[in-house]
Amino acid sequence: MPDISPDVAALNERLRISTLAPHRLTLAQFLELGDALPVEGNPRSWEVSHGRFLTWAEAESADAALKLIHRREVESSLKWNSTGSSQSGYLPTMPTGEVLNDYPDLKVTYAEILTGVLNQSEG
Repeated sequence: MPDISPDVAALNERLRISTLAPHRLTLAQFLELGDALPVEGNPRSWEVSHGRFLTWAEAESADAALKLIHRREVESSLKWNSTGSSQSGYLPTMPTGEVLNDYPDLKVTYAEILTGVLNQSEG
């Protein structure tokens, strides 16, 4: 098997990462690979995208919009999994430990689910 050039290896890794949901990326990866474009006519509105993911955010800068959306997506995946249910029957994957290292407060807030214990209603 021929050796792959470093440029091709880097491109392959970028393509692999581009298929991951935002909550599966570290904040550094999301900041590097995500895009935030200004919304015309509103200087505080940003269109944030990564791969097929697209949403909007209100923030002072593109960097702030990316950070806001990344945190929101990580917390959202934790919330969905902590309830153990979804309207469509689909639960998002959990963020990795590496991703959660960016948000120590979320590790505390969702400690129960992160240790494998789901909150279940009685009844």
